[in-house]
Amino acid sequence: MPSKTVEFRYLQVITNHLSCDRVTVGLAHWDGSALRFACAVASLRNHAGFVEIQRAVRAIKQSMTRLGERLARANSTRRGPKLLAALAPGSELVGDALVWSEVRRGITGDAAAHFTELGSMLGLLPIPREG
Repeated sequence: MPSKTVEFRYLQVITNHLSCDRVTVGLAHWDGSALRFACAVASLRNHAGFVEIQRAVRAIKQSMTRLGERLARANSTRRGPKLLAALAPGSELVGDALVWSEVRRGITGDAAAHFTELGSMLGLLPIPREG
């Protein structure tokens, strides 16, 4: 399988503005043809803005799901965007508590497996079982 470039960015909650502590609650992953998104907010139950953040993450998940479906249809005609930054803009989402990280890039032979590995390491997806 040929290698391809993937782009991904983390959806993070800033839990302490003084120390810039962050908790990753989402992952957007783009390989040029498929947009994947995973999220989990259970670790934030004790955070002061949990309800608002949970609502915002749910809305982002719905938006990403719809966008992924549209992109899948558009890819048959090759009209989709080329960069993740165009799909998941890096702006503050809930006050200044929920933010996107910078876009990161990697090279992989299997984009879906790369997404699963990242999502599992971050606790956003179940850890895949070996054979």
